[in-house]
Formats: sequence, C-alpha cells, structure tokens
Amino acid sequence: YQDYADVLNADSGYNVLSYLSNHDIRLWAGIVDHDPVDQKRGLTRLFLLPGAIHLFYGDELMREEFEVGTEPEQGVRSPMDWDKMGNDVHEHTQRLGQFRNRNIAVGAGQHQPLESTGGYAFGRDYFGMNSVAAVLEASGEVEVQVGDLFDDGTELYDPYNDATATVEDGAVTFDAGERGLILIEEAEAEDAADDDA
Repeated sequence: YQDYADVLNADSGYNVLSYLSNHDIRLWAGIVDHDPVDQKRGLTRLFLLPGAIHLFYGDELMREEFEVGTEPEQGVRSPMDWDKMGNDVHEHTQRLGQFRNRNIAVGAGQHQPLESTGGYAFGRDYFGMNSVAAVLEASGEVEVQVGDLFDDGTELYDPYNDATATVEDGAVTFDAGERGLILIEEAEAEDAADDDA
C-alpha cells in the first residue's frame, strides 16, 4: 500500500485503475481455485488500495468462468450468477464497498503505517477532513496507535465487526473477529450514512 500511495500522492495528475479481473484475463475466482478465503483476501486488498478501483461483474460473488472451446478468454464473459447473491463473499464485498464509499480517505488519503499489537495496520487522512484506519491479517484484540488521525475521546466504529471504541492515549482497541480484519472510521461517518439511507 505504501508504494502505491507514494506514487499516487506524488503527482495529483496521475492515477491508476486497479482490479482483480477484467474481460481480458482469467477471473480472480479461477486464479485462487475458487477458495472463498483467498477470494475475500483479494477483495480486501483491492478495496483498501489507494487510487481508483474497478470491480469486474461477478468478482463480488465468486462468479465462475464457463467452457467455450477454442476461445478460452471468452469464458470470463459468463452470465452473472444471481443465485450467489447474499453469499459470504458478497456480504464481505458489500461491507468493504460501503466503507470505501463513506470515506474518501481510503482511495485518496495520505497513507501512513500505524503501530499495532497485531496484523498490518495503516491509516489514511484526506486533508484533515476524513480519516480512516485498517488492520489486516490480525487476530484477537488489537491495539492500534491512531493518535495522528483521531483525537483522544473520539468514538470510533468498526463497521466490519459492528463494534465501537473510544480513543484513549492515542490508541484504540478492537477485536479482529473471525476474518482478522478491522476497519476504523469515526462513529459519525456510519451515523451519517444511516441518515442518508
């Protein structure tokens, strides 16, 4: 993430479009042998990347390619698998997408590594107007140093695990849940999204 951010933040006229799949390459689900854990891991990394992202139709459901004979690349144009709506991968993607949508800092903020007691933690700040943090590949209770992003006394929300915590001495503690992922935003961001719904 740091390398991406360094390139993107150095030149305001430069951006990239990142994706897992598109119509010219194999579907991500096929690349990871239809393993839901690896599918979600790829989606997590995509949705938390700095810059612009593109979700190719069906990646959020683990859509499968179909056999087409002489032109295998055409298999990625398989029909949408509507029967998979609401599956675990789809729910995971929705949570990540809603977090990214509410917080401009995810894609456009200045990236900074954060100290934590577990996992890979980072924060992003968009000109002091919007700040977020995330912890990947964590387990159990994780303390994250967020003092550069949020003031003491600020109530923070992890929309992925539906938990709140308050910043004390520049740190906040959340449980990484069964998927080892923590997404951190101001509690007001979620409240505002609820009001808009």
